[in-house]
Amino acid sequence: MPLLLPAPLVQFCDANGRPFAGGSIAFYTWGTSTPKDTWSDNGGTTLNTNPVVLDAAGRALIFGNGDYRAVLKDADGNLIYDQWTSSVISDAMQPVVRAATIADALNLLGVTAAIQTETDRATNAESTLTTNLNNEITRATNEETNLQNQINTLTGGGSTAILPAGYSFRFGNVVSDSSGNFSGTFSPPFPNACDSIVTTCGHHVWGGIQSLTAGGFTGLTSSPLFGGTWGGGPQGVYWMAIGH
Repeated sequence: MPLLLPAPLVQFCDANGRPFAGGSIAFYTWGTSTPKDTWSDNGGTTLNTNPVVLDAAGRALIFGNGDYRAVLKDADGNLIYDQWTSSVISDAMQPVVRAATIADALNLLGVTAAIQTETDRATNAESTLTTNLNNEITRATNEETNLQNQINTLTGGGSTAILPAGYSFRFGNVVSDSSGNFSGTFSPPFPNACDSIVTTCGHHVWGGIQSLTAGGFTGLTSSPLFGGTWGGGPQGVYWMAIGH
């Protein structure tokens, strides 16, 4: 919306409204005695004298940048005041204030560019994240497929486990003599080796196996597992072996 314009010429008057004709006003960096420039044009190309000499109406055209210490004196050099003043808006902000639209102001402040930079960064990060997620989904899916294939191989696609290729089962019963020695023969023998054997006697795992080969096994019933010798040949003792 339109705003009230300040007077383009600054006028300095006394308490009775009489201008300080021929007076002067000096400008310094605020809080110091270091002179600070002012200008007679808004482009900042024409420097004022320092102090600025007021005309017959006590007026002067003064453009500044930032904070100032202003020292006003009358035509006789008497001090009128020594005060702080400010342009309110610095050189850096003037283009923004003078921008025709908010969009122009945002561009001048660099906000639009910063938003675009952040948008581009977020878009690229999202794209990278999406790619990584898709790659992980693909990897996990492939692993699941591979695992399912292995399960299907072990179960034959059903619910009962079978052995991988090259492995097989052997079943039989234990042969035992009166001294407690027992043995079993794999028929036919495993091509390479027997990997595992379980012997049972009722609900016990049969212990004392001393030799295990691709063709069979031998052992004693006097294993510490049982703490005694079973002579005369145990009945109902069977074995199950897995080999390759």
